[in-house]
Amino acid sequence: MLRKCHLIAGTALEKNHQAAPGAIALIDALLRTKTPFLIVSEESQHPRIEMVEHYRGLGFASFSPDVIFTSTMAAIDWVAREYPNRISAAYLGGRGMKASLQEAGFDLLSKQPQWLFLGYDPNAASPDYNEALRLLKQGTVLLNTDSSPVHEGIRKTMVGCGAVARMLEYASGKKCLDFGRPSVITMASALKYAGCEPKDAVYMGDDFQKDIVPAIRLKMDTAYVTLGSSIYDSGINDSVHPKWIVEDLSGLAH
Repeated sequence: MLRKCHLIAGTALEKNHQAAPGAIALIDALLRTKTPFLIVSEESQHPRIEMVEHYRGLGFASFSPDVIFTSTMAAIDWVAREYPNRISAAYLGGRGMKASLQEAGFDLLSKQPQWLFLGYDPNAASPDYNEALRLLKQGTVLLNTDSSPVHEGIRKTMVGCGAVARMLEYASGKKCLDFGRPSVITMASALKYAGCEPKDAVYMGDDFQKDIVPAIRLKMDTAYVTLGSSIYDSGINDSVHPKWIVEDLSGLAH
């Protein structure tokens, strides 16, 4: 398996704010064998260099920020392909989202932005949501990059970006474009970023519906990492089935 390009859901590498079982061994093996890999994440709070430091704090070996691909980057890639001249944007998310938009050359100062990028922002409050609604009412298009309805913090559970997206959709009467899990568009963008074809890649994820199903639709090999959870209510059936099912990532490190 190590001959293939590995796309790994960030949630499969970390559980309960610690390195997931076998995750460090897998990344070590990929680095040692110089196997290409990409960590696919909905993270928008922190720039990629800070995400690398976070992983190091969990015990992972150091790796380049370039191996992290975020759903914000996927949304940016989609805009660049479909609407290359529409580069004015607002955002409701963290510093990581802002950094990605600036790196891509978006105008973040426009009074009438064409796009509103939405990511998880623990500091967002009612005035921010009201301003987002105002933009959507005037024609700005909402691009959601995180589908999680709740965000599990270290000490408490908070309203997630997915719930905020649904609220803004309901209030504005307009549907967003969704790049959060599950998203075939985001996975396809990740493959493009990694420079590999679906037949040459394996996607590893800990959520069958959000990770494995869209990867199968793209005809990638898939590894469902259960992290100790039961598979019986996951939705696996004879027609939609991962190539590998493992309890943790250590079994994939060879």
